[in-house]
Amino acid sequence: MRRLIALALLLFAPIVVEGCGSDSTAPAQTLDGAFALSSVDGAALPFTLVDGDPKLELLDDELSFLGGNFTQHTSFRYTEGGVSSMEDNVELGTYSINGSTLVFRFPSDNSTASATLSGTTITVHVEGHVFVYTKSQ
Repeated sequence: MRRLIALALLLFAPIVVEGCGSDSTAPAQTLDGAFALSSVDGAALPFTLVDGDPKLELLDDELSFLGGNFTQHTSFRYTEGGVSSMEDNVELGTYSINGSTLVFRFPSDNSTASATLSGTTITVHVEGHVFVYTKSQ
């Protein structure tokens, strides 16, 4: 089970890996609050990451921002042979905003990832899928 979840995290957690730099001297923007995953490809959760037996589903994902730091809390359901179990993953990191681009920095593997920020919505493109997060009230 752990290997399947690790595979899903490789596909999902890095979001869209790309380098990003800025020469701007403007003050740093911050994004305080929580954003919950509201849809994947326009459909409500759960989202099936791996279909068949075993099956891996994304049940919930939340991005919480405070200052220049973020926490990503992701919940999965793993089903094999008709038996299900739950797995949670927490990723910590830092972020920056440059215009409408939100850049995540993951210290666990030194990767960076980006998303688009528009008002109270964060949009992430991963492996041909569109993940939409909306700000929690």
